[in-house]
Amino acid sequence: MIESLKNIIKGGNKNFIRLSSIIFFLISSNVIRKKGRQNSIQWKGNYLKNCNIKIIGNNNKIMFEPYGINRLTDTKIYIYGNDNIIRIGYKNIMISADLYIEDDNNEISFGDQNSIQGFTHVACIEGESVKFGDNCLFSTDVIFRVGDSHSILDSNTGDRINPSKSISIGDRVWFGHNTKILKGVSLNNDTIVATGSIVTNSFKDTNIIVAGNPAKVIKTGIKWNIQRTKINSNN
Repeated sequence: MIESLKNIIKGGNKNFIRLSSIIFFLISSNVIRKKGRQNSIQWKGNYLKNCNIKIIGNNNKIMFEPYGINRLTDTKIYIYGNDNIIRIGYKNIMISADLYIEDDNNEISFGDQNSIQGFTHVACIEGESVKFGDNCLFSTDVIFRVGDSHSILDSNTGDRINPSKSISIGDRVWFGHNTKILKGVSLNNDTIVATGSIVTNSFKDTNIIVAGNPAKVIKTGIKWNIQRTKINSNN
């Protein structure tokens, strides 16, 4: 794309209208709305197409690594509250991601080279965080929620008994289709979450497959490869 723009610029004034149209297209394909004070979006050197970003509140930040070559398509980012932050590292791919923050002092962060290949919803509320490491792979219809959105109360005391809790994901975690990761969960490196699983507890071990509702370890001593390698017929 950069080389194409350079060639157009070399063409002189006769290409000015065409160049202006291209720049307008790149900007206008995204919808960005901010309401409040000191809200900032830093996305220099990153590619966003057909994305919808809405920020309502004060002192919120969306921070892409400068020249991080992240590619976001058809992605929604909503922030309602104050002093929240979204961090995105290098070379992440996000297709139909849905990042949602409500309340104050929340954080959603992605490391490097994560790949979201279909609808993935990350909901962060009540001052908690959802943090992903590097090289994670997300299928479609994957959901992360740090809380229940509403209160559950002790019927005798009236005290709330369902606090929100942060989610922490290590490196190279693979989330299958229609998986759900609930509040307080921590997953270590090289974990596979099998299709349809609901994860309600943390797993400290590495190189495991978890499956079921609630998810349990069904296999250990594994590693995964994004390529479909040939199966050894001797096994």
